[in-house]
Amino acid sequence: MCTRLPDSEILQLSGADAVPFAQAQFMNNATALADSGWHWNGWLNAKGRLVAFFALVRADAQTLLLWLPAGGAAALASSLQRFVFRAKVRLDATSSWQAAGCFTPPPAGTGDIVIDLPGEDAGSRRYLWLHQSGSGPGIDESKASRWRLADLRIGVPYISPGQPGSEQFVPQWLSLDRLHAFDLKKGCYPGQEIVARMHYLGQSKRAAFVLSGPGEPPPAMTRVTGDGDTAAGEIVWAIGDSEGWHALAVMSKERTEGPLRLATGVAVQIDTSQPDLRPADA
Repeated sequence: MCTRLPDSEILQLSGADAVPFAQAQFMNNATALADSGWHWNGWLNAKGRLVAFFALVRADAQTLLLWLPAGGAAALASSLQRFVFRAKVRLDATSSWQAAGCFTPPPAGTGDIVIDLPGEDAGSRRYLWLHQSGSGPGIDESKASRWRLADLRIGVPYISPGQPGSEQFVPQWLSLDRLHAFDLKKGCYPGQEIVARMHYLGQSKRAAFVLSGPGEPPPAMTRVTGDGDTAAGEIVWAIGDSEGWHALAVMSKERTEGPLRLATGVAVQIDTSQPDLRPADA
């Protein structure tokens, strides 16, 4: 019940300063992780907008793995390299690590890392299996689509550097508090002041919702409008299924009632039939 995840990539940070480097750059507390521990995390620009979203995994005291569900490992490594300076850390977007998604516990070997995630339905589980290349499953497109849809339903934003949606949203607009993906007490990192100010002043008027509609999935940053063509939100990412598509969207909290449409005129609805945006530890 496993498939290689064809869109995802892994960036490896290694060296004596790997953890301190991650702590200084990323929005969650890298120093809190034990070996084989993980959390959702991301890299923000100076304006507090999310450049890339990933699961940060501590393989050992000098090795961190960034699982990027939407890819972009090489682009992220290139951007982060500008901040390495004299730090003893190596950024490797071509490491031997690969990722597989499993709907039953995987046959993990020695040295592999397995991350337990919410499944397709409330109470079910699935497993992200990080392993060395050559030891995992091949690509099963049906299972890979199921995996992506399960990610979308818990609110995982598929955002990678240089792609539509990157550097557009602050963490609160994406409801990343539900995934425990940022830490307000860990100290300074790029964009930290914006995130803290929005949290403590309660100024976030936007949040993440799951939308659905007919036809082909809309591209990222497609506008969602409400009554009178008023701006209501933007699509973060979308995936199709046999009945149309589902999308993660950042929406104005005041514009979620009444009819909604894409900028193309396609009618959409907020998907209340799914266990939308359950916390990752539900």
